[in-house]
Amino acid sequence: MQIKLIMGQAYHETGGYTSTLAQQYNNIFGITNHVTGNGTQTKSGFMDYKDFLACIEDYFSILIYYMNTSQREVPDTFIGFATWLKENGYYTDTVNNYANGMINGWTQTAKLLNIDNL
Repeated sequence: MQIKLIMGQAYHETGGYTSTLAQQYNNIFGITNHVTGNGTQTKSGFMDYKDFLACIEDYFSILIYYMNTSQREVPDTFIGFATWLKENGYYTDTVNNYANGMINGWTQTAKLLNIDNL
């Protein structure tokens, strides 16, 4: 799995890490159901984590669960990854909108980190 997909998704889910979800609840992936038990559910339905590491651990546990139950491999393109996440029930947005958000998220992250937009 390519890091640009994950970083693009995190940026997209948090509006550039500026959302309440990210800043107050340490939830950088828009997670609503946890796998690890690291967080607690807020009244809005999203998970609240003690720190970003707890959120990241939960996120990867969710991805591993999807990998074990999915009918296909994890794609390595933005549209493919967005489609795979949608097939696994990760989000409710349209695939194209979510993929475009991830692409923009990666583009912005690459600029912030001063790296080539792979």
